[in-house]
Amino acid sequence: MAIAKTTLEKQQKTANLLSAGNLWYQRKSSIALERMGQTQTKMLEQQNVTNAKLANISANITKLGQIAEEQVRELKLQSARQEQRHLEEDSRRTLKENEDKEMAFRRDAFFHLSEELLELESSKVSNLEKYFSIMSVSSLMDKYEISTSLTDDLSEKKIIQDTLGKIKDLEQSILNKFSKQDNSDLNAVFEIMEEDEELQINNLEKEKSKIDKILVEINEVKKSKSLAQIVAQHKSIVKEIK
Repeated sequence: MAIAKTTLEKQQKTANLLSAGNLWYQRKSSIALERMGQTQTKMLEQQNVTNAKLANISANITKLGQIAEEQVRELKLQSARQEQRHLEEDSRRTLKENEDKEMAFRRDAFFHLSEELLELESSKVSNLEKYFSIMSVSSLMDKYEISTSLTDDLSEKKIIQDTLGKIKDLEQSILNKFSKQDNSDLNAVFEIMEEDEELQINNLEKEKSKIDKILVEINEVKKSKSLAQIVAQHKSIVKEIK
């Protein structure tokens, strides 16, 4: 019973620490980064749609050039080229609007993040909670591919560079303050996380095995021409149907 209690305590501690890290995703900096990412995705989707439309118009212009009657050909070409220009102008305007939004969200994110990092550094929470919080921040930087290449503005580049440096320094500072107990607790957390991951993998493999078995049976049914043979070999499926 003592072992079970210890395991339960470790699992509870792991849940608490992960919750502390996950709470960072509700911070203002995280929300701003998420909106920045959504804007980037929207920009890419809109650009893909625009490119497809422009390609279609270009192909149509090529076909129109083959029309024999000059007056009809020129009218249709003029209309197609006008549509092309309007689409390109609309695309440039929309791109500029989205780029402005992206920049605003990015600046907002780093404004809040600089304050939040100072707050974390001076916080009275445990070193482990600080560690999982800073790991969440680092994960966000990786997720949204934050780097100085995101902008051409030198002042903004410096803000990004300083913030990324601050994250690394704070992470190292937290680790340097770890006690033996902190290291032991961190290893215990990693062990539990690995066990949970292995359990998920095993469950997925079992599900895959079931699906593979069903697919084999379906293929056998497709190949079989005898109804009696199908019923005899796949009684469980027949029962389910009934």
